[in-house]
Amino acid sequence: VPRENNEPLTLGKIWRIGEKNRPNSVVAFPMGMTIEGNVFWADLSDPNMTGILVGGASGSGKSVFLRSAVIGLALNASPENIRLTLIDPKRVSFTDLEGLPHLAESVLMDDNSAIKTLKYLIEEMEQRYRWFEKSKVRDIGQYNQITKPIPHHVVIIDEYGDLMVHKDKKADLEGSVQRLGQKGRAAGIHIILATQRPDAKVVTPIIKANLALKVALKVSTASNSSIILDQTGAEYLIGLGDMLIGGSLFLERLQGPLVTGTEIEMAMSKR
Repeated sequence: VPRENNEPLTLGKIWRIGEKNRPNSVVAFPMGMTIEGNVFWADLSDPNMTGILVGGASGSGKSVFLRSAVIGLALNASPENIRLTLIDPKRVSFTDLEGLPHLAESVLMDDNSAIKTLKYLIEEMEQRYRWFEKSKVRDIGQYNQITKPIPHHVVIIDEYGDLMVHKDKKADLEGSVQRLGQKGRAAGIHIILATQRPDAKVVTPIIKANLALKVALKVSTASNSSIILDQTGAEYLIGLGDMLIGGSLFLERLQGPLVTGTEIEMAMSKR
């Protein structure tokens, strides 16, 4: 039941409320607020959250969710500890974030650049595993304790469906997401992938299996909700950041935060 009087939930507000239970992780961000008023933090170093699939209809708050994830990650850790790759085929979601010091490269806006970067990150992941083997450690956390730290790397894709327009690129994209989803966590490489077309042609079993945490914002049909969460319900959400999360976790309802210029300025000045 919606409140009679809407009250915007900003990233700054949710950050202050959730400061006490912030995870001790460089790849954490406040995902949203529960019905009880508690802040739910996503921690990409957690095996249950290492990859995130986000689905929602146009206007549901999908791009706002991704922007809050980007700024939340940037506020949580320095550019030395985390690098971000933003892929934006719509060319509107991340354009004002170009100056973010955490960016590994400029915002990518086409499928060729996206595929090239994902393949580079697969090579980087394999190189990191060779370093771990040589150092006799299991993951990036142990490795960073004994030698010069290497940063976590998070890839955030807005509108994955737009990258799959060309059938000859689909296999490359899916294969890259699969490899990074399967092996990326221990190497410190993570994916947050969003689409406004949560149908079976875009959200394939390969994608679902390799992105553990599922986020469903408002969708148009019960079948769309089932594709994301394996159950219905997201078709009844209010919109504007109202979401259900599930998959690797018990189903929970959250309200996502809105990023303001103040939080963006703070992230831009992070060093």
